[in-house]
Amino acid sequence: MQRLLKIEELQKKYGEERVFCIPTSVLEKYAQGSDPILYDTAKILLCMEQYGSYQLRWKVEQDSSWKQVIPYVIMETDERIMAAKRLKGDPRLVGGYTVGMGGHINPEDGEKLIETCIRRELEEETTFIWGKNLDSYEIHPISFVNVRNEVSLMHICIPSTRKRWRRSFW
Repeated sequence: MQRLLKIEELQKKYGEERVFCIPTSVLEKYAQGSDPILYDTAKILLCMEQYGSYQLRWKVEQDSSWKQVIPYVIMETDERIMAAKRLKGDPRLVGGYTVGMGGHINPEDGEKLIETCIRRELEEETTFIWGKNLDSYEIHPISFVNVRNEVSLMHICIPSTRKRWRRSFW
């Protein structure tokens, strides 16, 4: 079992950072399955418009009454999907692998929350540059909550796949 961080540790780590969240209670009626919990992305986007709000990250990081919204892009071409080993970040995730690049929506992401978040996170986490080697993305019709670890349990993931990108980095 992973160690829960103390509130003081979370406050120190995240300070006044705010992240976009949806109350878990409004999502429950749309949940399908249990491992992972699946959602119709169109319904999630509607919940974001109607019920979403920015919350202090340190308060929601271990609070199951909120789901932090995490848009990300799965990079794929031909028969391959790019996977990345987590070298830094949340110590509970370091050493694991991810098939998507993305992260939290922040207030500075403006009106196009998902697109701006994806662009910002790709620039922070990869060498991809929008318009140079990544042109566009398509939001997947199914979103999910991974119930296999307590970090992921606090997030609702909205996956996207690339529509087009240039293979120059392979």
